[in-house]
Amino acid sequence: MKMVDTLVVQALALSAVVQVALSVGAVYYAYRITGIVGSFVAWTLVIVAFVLFTIRNVLSLLLIPFISPAALASIIGVISTPTLLATQAVNIGASVILLLGMRSLAKMFQRQAR
Repeated sequence: MKMVDTLVVQALALSAVVQVALSVGAVYYAYRITGIVGSFVAWTLVIVAFVLFTIRNVLSLLLIPFISPAALASIIGVISTPTLLATQAVNIGASVILLLGMRSLAKMFQRQAR
């Protein structure tokens, strides 16, 4: 595997680990909010979406070791390394925003519950 390919795989793995951690945090805060506001269909659907998002991130992380060098070269050839890394940065950004949003909502609901 070329040096660039190795760096891309490492970046994908790091991105996947960060996304898993952030999405687990979002699920945690969403679940905490349920304890404050109760369970209703809309909120349950939001939590299920976060759980599915987390499962997708875990699966992505688990599949990284199985990416063949030929498949990686093909992906890089079609998409390009900067585009691939940019999409991962956007995914991390979205995960950060979801986590911060859930954390903020949890704090807001906790203050109102007092």
